[in-house]
Amino acid sequence: MARSCLSQKLLKYILREEYLETAIRTMSIRLFEDKYHAELYARFRPTYSSAVYETIFQFYEDSKSSKLNYDLAVDVGCGNGQSSKPLCSKFRRVIGYDVSEEQVKSARNDVDNLTFRVGPGEDLRFLENNSVDLVTIAQALHWLDRDVFYQEVERVLKPGGVFGGYGYGNNVLDDGVANQLVKEFYSGLLGPYWDEQRSHIDNMYRNIPVPLACQTRLEGEELGIRRRMPVDAFVGYLSTWSAWRKYLRENPETRALNDVADSMSVSTNDSFNSLVDEDIPTQNSLPTSPQQNNKSIPKQPRFVSKLKILCINCQSVVNKKLELQNLIYNENPDIVAGTESWLKKDHYTSHMSLLELEKSLDLVNKLKGTKLILGDFNFPKLTWDSEHTPHLKPGFSTTTVYDKFLDIINDQNMTQMVSENTRNDNILDIFLTTNLTFVYKVNIIPGISDHDIISTIVNACPNILKQKSKIVPLYRKANWDDFKQFMNTTKSDFLQGSDSLSDEEI
Repeated sequence: MARSCLSQKLLKYILREEYLETAIRTMSIRLFEDKYHAELYARFRPTYSSAVYETIFQFYEDSKSSKLNYDLAVDVGCGNGQSSKPLCSKFRRVIGYDVSEEQVKSARNDVDNLTFRVGPGEDLRFLENNSVDLVTIAQALHWLDRDVFYQEVERVLKPGGVFGGYGYGNNVLDDGVANQLVKEFYSGLLGPYWDEQRSHIDNMYRNIPVPLACQTRLEGEELGIRRRMPVDAFVGYLSTWSAWRKYLRENPETRALNDVADSMSVSTNDSFNSLVDEDIPTQNSLPTSPQQNNKSIPKQPRFVSKLKILCINCQSVVNKKLELQNLIYNENPDIVAGTESWLKKDHYTSHMSLLELEKSLDLVNKLKGTKLILGDFNFPKLTWDSEHTPHLKPGFSTTTVYDKFLDIINDQNMTQMVSENTRNDNILDIFLTTNLTFVYKVNIIPGISDHDIISTIVNACPNILKQKSKIVPLYRKANWDDFKQFMNTTKSDFLQGSDSLSDEEI
């Protein structure tokens, strides 16, 4: 009898393994696997609000049994880890698991208790029975063979463990015209290109059964991802849609996304509220597809690419590693300029710093292109108005150092783009450029020291300001002998004629 039971269990195990092998070869729909798409996904896809994870954690706490101890959470369909990292604040170990190797490669793993694995979501055989406290899946449940997946979830969860499946639906914009444009783009142009599983997103998972005990369904504005963002960032998000990637493969020369961006920019004045993430960076304004090494493909239009630059007063990088990591992760800049790193004990005086600045500029002037100067120059007596004009504050007089600094920026034809205070009532941090069209937007955001941070969006391909041609006299080639004779004649004529004139007539 015991042998018969064992044989039945063994046969059931073998059949289950064969079924799993077949399932993982045929399921786990793969739409986000190429490297370029993975990069766009990491750059533009939104993160969820903290309310989502607080709800999951509270549900876990309410369901907590004696065997649940915040030990292990597994995030299936993790993509680039956007939905995995928030779990790290509570659980000792977090595993991000995705079918796409390129998606996992694009993840920025900057936390110690997070690891990533690659494999189909239905195949959790790397996990032991009753070993997981929490299984989550964000915006990916509709892509899986759910019958197989649910069996695996039940197997790996500890008694009383929690499973959470969640996602976000279509965007709702607060600008009516822009909202209609996106609807037409979604349903009209891209309608035939959506996978049939997309209907589950449109229905907000209402038609997906979950054969697990103690189910709770939550939805509402408090769990939404309402953000304000520029048009080019939102268009970057649209470029990550799987239907757009399919459409683009069939229509590589299309300008459909460009047309949407142009129309939205006119309608919204380049900014609006949407169900997207406020920390999505402004990068390539209209991402489309990787450049092909095919000479027969016509050259694509040249778009202005935008970069994000942060100018940070650190006041010791060594003591602020965590703050700096969080800042870079949240802001996702392309370039970071840090001052007051305090890696060395010796620092230049203000006068010495200006001398070094002049030497550096002499070297830079030998190169073509736009010049930038960023940093904390600590001139509290100076202020700049909205027209970028410097002024001394009332009650202050200029000094040699101030004069030297203003002479340098005038001689280099540079403009200060910061007109808001960066520390208390002073503009101590600067962003100087030789080309005004290089700077798209300047914001002042909270810093990691007693200085705020300059967050600047710049055009990587700025317009060149062409000056009108003008006459430049070459005095060294002048006929000075004739000039002297003319001046002497003019002087004699004036003196001779002035004897009979009154003061008023002269």
